[in-house]
Amino acid sequence: MVLVFCGDGGTTEMNYQLEDLLKASAETLGRGTMGSTYKAVMETGLIVTVKRLKDATWPNLNEFCRHVDMIGKLRQKNLVPLRAYFQSRGERLLVFDYFPNGSLFSLIHDFFVIMDLLVNWEMPGVVPTSILANLWL
Repeated sequence: MVLVFCGDGGTTEMNYQLEDLLKASAETLGRGTMGSTYKAVMETGLIVTVKRLKDATWPNLNEFCRHVDMIGKLRQKNLVPLRAYFQSRGERLLVFDYFPNGSLFSLIHDFFVIMDLLVNWEMPGVVPTSILANLWL
């Protein structure tokens, strides 16, 4: 059972074993249709995000590894890089960098709640542009 590193996942910071990941303290970040997501804090202090996939049988092993290898090579400023993955008979894990800014869902939801408050604000004239400008970080 080996953790397979992707792209530039072999850097010094990403130098850990599957056992280190399994011993890490974990906090549930969310659950979705593809599986559960965890924040894992390793003994070294390194923090990563781990996605535990629900279905460990589809697609088959070769196809899964091929797709994950391709995804692991992608580098773009708006993508969280896939650092490593693990595949065993009954489990599949994807390891990503950890970003503490919350989920895209919560950011979008919070934006629309604030917009609703601003639009329904009892103020003659216009909505202050300084408030709107700060919403588009």
